[in-house]
Order: sequence, then C-alpha cells, then structure tokens
Amino acid sequence: MLSKTEWILREVAHERERQQEKFGYTPEQDDGWRQNELTEAACYMAWPEDPVSLVVTDDSIVEIRASDMFPEASWDVDIHTWRDRPYRERLVIAAALLVAEIERLDRM
Repeated sequence: MLSKTEWILREVAHERERQQEKFGYTPEQDDGWRQNELTEAACYMAWPEDPVSLVVTDDSIVEIRASDMFPEASWDVDIHTWRDRPYRERLVIAAALLVAEIERLDRM
C-alpha cells in the first residue's frame, strides 16, 4: 500500500507525463527555457488564491495577486487559464513544472 507521500509523488509524475504527452512539453522544448520560465510558471501556479495579503511593515498591508507578481510571463501557453483549477490540482501542476526544471538542469 502506498503512503500518502508516495501517492502524491505518483500524481506529480503522472502530471509530468501528461504535460509531455498531451501538450508536447518535451525535454528538448524544456531545454529552451533558460531564464527561469519553468520555475516562474511553477510559482505562478502555486501562488494561493487571489488576493493574498502580505504584511510589508508593522503598520502596512499590501494585497498582491499572482497576476501582479507575474504580469508578463513569457510562457508559450495561456497558463493563466490554468489558475481556474482547484488549488490542490494547481500545486500538483506546479510540482511537475519544478520536476521539469530539475530535469533540465540535470541535462546541462
């Protein structure tokens, strides 16, 4: 029987395979991203629901949205539409994007 961690890691691996098979995000294509695009996409997907309030100083709070943090991302897909998915699903997508970045770094 799989542990919860093993189950989640399988979900991430399945999502990585889905990205490759369904969308054609091959290792060769990933190798073209050299300015942290995969990491930025993962951060964007993992950013909590909008708006997020962040305390900037002891007496000041600023609300920041994911679209404020990544307004002109250079991804080749409309990743903004993926934000409509449930938060947990977005975290699995984000983890798969991080796997893609780690794989890319390992190939360098």
